[in-house]
This record gives sequence, C-alpha cells and structure tokens, in this order.
Amino acid sequence: MTTHVRALAVAAESSFGSIAAATGLPDVAALVFRQAEFELASVDLSSLEAETTENADGRDGFYHRPPEPVTVWSGGSRVRRLTGTIKVKASLRTAGVHGGTFSYYGQVPLAQMIASGMGVHNPAALLVTATGASSATRFTVGVADFAAAVVGDMLATEIAGRAEFSAITGKSAPATLIHSPALSAGLVLDDEARLCRVFHLTTDEALFGPSIALIIDGDGWRAVAVGCRMESLAISYDGRKVVCEVTLRAAHADTDHASADVSPPTYEAGAIVHALGSYAVISGAATGAAPWELARNVVGVDEFSASITNTLAPLSRSDSILGMSDYRIAKQDAEVSLTLSRAWDTVDDDLLDQTERSVLVGWGPPGKGDGACLYLPAAHLTNDAALRDLGGDVVRQSLNYRQGRNAGDNSNAEPAGTHARLAFAL
Repeated sequence: MTTHVRALAVAAESSFGSIAAATGLPDVAALVFRQAEFELASVDLSSLEAETTENADGRDGFYHRPPEPVTVWSGGSRVRRLTGTIKVKASLRTAGVHGGTFSYYGQVPLAQMIASGMGVHNPAALLVTATGASSATRFTVGVADFAAAVVGDMLATEIAGRAEFSAITGKSAPATLIHSPALSAGLVLDDEARLCRVFHLTTDEALFGPSIALIIDGDGWRAVAVGCRMESLAISYDGRKVVCEVTLRAAHADTDHASADVSPPTYEAGAIVHALGSYAVISGAATGAAPWELARNVVGVDEFSASITNTLAPLSRSDSILGMSDYRIAKQDAEVSLTLSRAWDTVDDDLLDQTERSVLVGWGPPGKGDGACLYLPAAHLTNDAALRDLGGDVVRQSLNYRQGRNAGDNSNAEPAGTHARLAFAL
C-alpha cells in the first residue's frame, strides 16, 4: 500500500474485460468512469505481475534464457499482460437520496466493486408505510406497498432516534408484512420503513453485477485493470467508523503512464456509517417453519469484523489476451466475529448444541438514504462461546459466526432464502 496512488476511477463493464472485437485487446475508452473515495495509502496493487514460463531450452553452458511472457502479439510486438489482485480500503458510505431512485447505486464506485462479486437486489419501491402493527414482527401496509415489497427485502426504520433493521420473511394477504428479527417496537400508523439496496450471496450468476474496470493514477504513472471481480470484502471498525477493504481480482492489467491524470474523488451525499445510533442483534434460535419471527436480543459489541470471501474460478477461453471469458464464483463464505464487552451466557452452549441464530449488525445514522446493516439469517458458532477473554480490563466474550442455511423465508425467489446480505437503506 502506498501514498503514491493519487486517484482511483471505477467503471462498470458492458462485457467482461472490455475486449474490442477488432483487436482482441481491452479498450476502456467508451466506459463511464467515476472517481472513487478511498483511504490514503490503502490502494495496493503490488500483487500484479507478469505471467511467464521459464525457458527450458538446452544450452551450451551455465546461463539462463529470458523467461517467455505469456501474452499475445499486436503490431509485431508482445503486449504487456499483468494479472493479480488489487486491494482498496474505504469508509463505508451510503449514497444518500438522489431524486427518489435506487438506480443511482449502480454508479457508486464502492457499490460497483461489491456488486462485481455478489448478487444485487433493487427493491420495487423506496419505502413502505405502515397502516398499523400487530407485533414487533408484523405490520400492515397499503395495497401498493404490499405488492411492491417482496420476501427477502431488508427494512430500515427509525425508532426512538436509532436505526433499526429487519428482513421481510413472509407476506400474509391482504396487507401484512412479516419480518425477522423483531424490532424494538411495532410500527404504527404512518411509520415509514425504508427498503434497501441489498448485496447477497447467490449461486445464480445472472444476479451478479457487471465486472468492472479500474484506472489507478499517480504522479506520472497509470495502471489500467479490466475484467475485475470482487474476491473478498472485509468490514471492520476504525474506532466506531465502519471501513471496508475490497480485494479485486483482475483478469488483465497494463500500464499507460503517458495518460496519467490525477482527479479528485467523488463524495456521495450519504453519511459514512458508524457503530453508533443502531444495534447489534442476535436472535433467538433460528428454528421452526417459515416465515421466521425471531426474538430480538441486543448485545454490546466491543470489537467487530466480518468477511465475505469468493472462490473465483476462471472460465478458460483463448481468443483474447484475457485467456478467460469470465470468473465463476465457485464458493462464497460469510463470517462475522463479535467481541462482547459483557458476556451473554445464553449462547455458551450453542457450539455444543449446534444452535443457529440470526446475526444482524446495524450501523447508523438513521434517515433517508442513510444507515446500513450486515445480516446472516442463520449463523452458527465456530468457537466455544463458554470461554472468556480475560486479557483486558473487563471480561469479554468472543463469538465467531459463519453462515448457515436460511430456512426462514417462505419464498425461494432471491434475495429470499439467501444466507448473507449487506443492505444500504434507500
């Protein structure tokens, strides 16, 4: 990671790798790039390297031959071909409100990076308005709102000045939305629940966002990468500010120092989210028939980290410099680690009993176009919660969760039934 990176621009590709039909080489001239916000000294492209094979020809002495670059030729010369990963660290910022449409998220660089490796769900409306509530897991809405909301949608609302989140797990005609985990209070007449732009685990490649291209600039140098998809997303706290590090795997990269041009980042209208003004919630046991309406347990989180990791498998193809037609995401893993400043005895035996619970970590501030959350509908522990961390001023408890099978939605149409979701309130 280096302070020499001065600008980062991101564009969604219309085809993987932006290959020009006439040349078989990448051409990003027609792409619409947008300057990204990123942390100083956080962009790391040190893993990019030229692919070569050692020259094993017989020779008449003890010397080496130059390695053979694995690339194509153009105009009688080899074309530089770099591959590897690029890491970008940024504050987790929402897009804010833009003319009453969620489509703006398709232009946000951070959202484009995440969407390149996760399923994307845009809701059919910005919000639903309650006409009444029967419990903290059910409320009624008007006819149009009932039709617009789908199972799997994430809800964001403000109760007593805090941002709260829940997932729609079912619908009961003529007008009741069922959600889990429970809110701190039921929604009443005219309360608004914002819907969310949702990124989720999926096995359906058609739901992934497009691959992306990057232009990385410094003083007198430029690197261009195409055919990039998210390999991993790591979320953590910097104090109470939420930050994320996206690792992108590039199918191809090259240099273009003559075109170097440093431009300022585009700052979105939304707020950077913080681990303040919202809740970390662990539900009751995730069992029973769908739709789930699980109880709510608020825990005090001292430390937090989460990761979503993709296993990327290239789909081979030999008619372009990429050597592939795209990446197939062969496996996805979601993990959440919580350190509680006050131990919660209820989960002490969860590893032994193989108990699964919903884990929902929300971030404020509340409001239109603000707030976000990470949600694992059915998560199980990978460590023994009965052990205590005795190394600090207070006795703490570590909870390491991994996604399990979500059986709590009474629909299989994604995002319903998905096993991890990252949601941004609209």
